[in-house]
Amino acid sequence: MHFILRGSTFFFLFLFAGNLSAQTFRKRMLDGVSSKHERSALATEGGVPVIVTASSDVHGTGVGYDTIISTSSVTGRGIISAGFDLVYDETVVQYNGCSVAGTMAQNLTPTCNLTGPGVGGAGKVTIILFGAIPLADTTPGVGGELLKINFTVVGGTGGSTPLTFQNFEFNEGDPPNTTVPGSLVVLAPTAAQVVVSGRVVTNSGRGLAKTFVTITDGSGFVRSGFSNSFGYFQIFDVPAGSTYFISARAKGYTFASELLPVEDQITGLILTAEQ
Repeated sequence: MHFILRGSTFFFLFLFAGNLSAQTFRKRMLDGVSSKHERSALATEGGVPVIVTASSDVHGTGVGYDTIISTSSVTGRGIISAGFDLVYDETVVQYNGCSVAGTMAQNLTPTCNLTGPGVGGAGKVTIILFGAIPLADTTPGVGGELLKINFTVVGGTGGSTPLTFQNFEFNEGDPPNTTVPGSLVVLAPTAAQVVVSGRVVTNSGRGLAKTFVTITDGSGFVRSGFSNSFGYFQIFDVPAGSTYFISARAKGYTFASELLPVEDQITGLILTAEQ
């Protein structure tokens, strides 16, 4: 049971999780206002629509992240409640929960329930925010974050889902709003960046200074480094999980190019000059 104060009126809101849509909840909320003056105050302010946006993100499979719901300026609009449904593809992302921590709605109470057609209500989350203190911009005149909705990416590389608003309303329809949907695109996992290091030597084992060592990937991209006065070299930011061509050049010496599989950081690699 939740108590909400509006002016001098207290009314009781019974929210049965999973049984009430955002639209039904807001209707019952308005039914609790007995005064014509209070009812009018909820429905006649109008004005410029508040723009409500869901973030668009790109993440790899298995990553947990927050979809950010943000708004344009809301200061002075008298917003003490909001409700909406957010529809998503449950084969691409898994809903984990919602939070107002650190947002301009941190003084409102959030209620977030799965109400979609999938298993356990997956595919749609119904969200209600309500309280007694009106929203105010985090950045004056600009707006701020309203809510964070946490998902985990469960779809495969190249998958995507729109994040679509339904039935969005502030204060039973006032102020008006315009919604901008978000999205999630599943990114291919990023290979770890490792260091390939070793030493360039003559066929007698003496270190060769100022030798230019290169690692070339299958697309022709080259990473390189020079050996120091003792012949030691390091090449940074080499993506693991691929095979490369490694070669060296030094004045007066020749080197054979070799295939180099890189699965993890490599140390102690020896490149020996042929002459």
